[in-house]
Amino acid sequence: MDQLKANYDRVILLVVGVLLLGVSLYALLGLSSMQVEFPAPEVRSSGEAFAPDAALAGLQAEAAKVKDASSIVWAELGGSLFVSRRYLLSEGNLLDIEESGTQLVPGIDNEWILKHDLDYTDRNLAEADADGDGFTNLEEFIAGTSPQDAASKPPLWTKLRVKSFEKIPFRIKFMGAPSMARGEDYQPETEFSVNTLDYSSPTQFLRVGGKIAGSDLQITEAKSKIAFNAVGTEVDASELTVKDTATGDVIVLVAGQEVDSPYSFALLLDTITGVEIRVEKGKSFTFGPEGSTYKLIDVDSVAAVLEQVGAEGSPLKIPPLTTPQTPATDASLENPNAP
Repeated sequence: MDQLKANYDRVILLVVGVLLLGVSLYALLGLSSMQVEFPAPEVRSSGEAFAPDAALAGLQAEAAKVKDASSIVWAELGGSLFVSRRYLLSEGNLLDIEESGTQLVPGIDNEWILKHDLDYTDRNLAEADADGDGFTNLEEFIAGTSPQDAASKPPLWTKLRVKSFEKIPFRIKFMGAPSMARGEDYQPETEFSVNTLDYSSPTQFLRVGGKIAGSDLQITEAKSKIAFNAVGTEVDASELTVKDTATGDVIVLVAGQEVDSPYSFALLLDTITGVEIRVEKGKSFTFGPEGSTYKLIDVDSVAAVLEQVGAEGSPLKIPPLTTPQTPATDASLENPNAP
């Protein structure tokens, strides 16, 4: 006991040393098990190339698209990682502008609006003039021109509108052939009496081939006919065929009956300058800075039909002033550029 007390310090040091040894052994055993469970990554040599990262490559490709201001980004059905698809809240419904099939502006395709970077939220987009060339976006779409380039614009005649339509009073009455008996066949020298009721002119006596004074109407054919009225009385039903040499219109005059002539005027309005052009059916007029010549083929309350003199192509249809639609070059007003 006395010896233990005398060597107390040594005993304590020995015990502490044994404990430290045990802790060290335990730590070594734990480190070995961790190396098995968590192996160290393979160390590559400094000259070995890294394998490409597919995810990183995709991000880099999308980043390049963001820098590109072209319409390619919008043309992708899947959109882009950085630019969302375009949606518009309309009347409580969220519309996919590219695929919904809902037309944002009547008469204009959504694809065309996006292609030319127009403000599709503008309620007046159809009547707006993005490039200031005097033509609306709707007119540019129908003509297939660019609404963002003042040098690209529809033909000037598309700015014409029919302000009014006027029928010219020129009543004609075929009185018969005074020198011929009723029902007798007409001869080449036979003369026919014609009255123009709206003009104070004397009765005209004309043969086939002659023109009615004050008009472009020429007699082209004559037929002697007899008919019976409601009470069975024999009456003269002879016919004169007259042709308007300016328009090609044909009128058949029956003996004793009044017939209105085909003469009419169109009052056309240049909606850019406000200038009015009054032209008779079958006549020509010049229009535009280049002095192009147009002929009025027909006109009524629905539309006027023109043809450009010296140019090939379909007739040009001019709508009335109240119709907010650009004229087409055929019998309808449908858009020829629609996909």
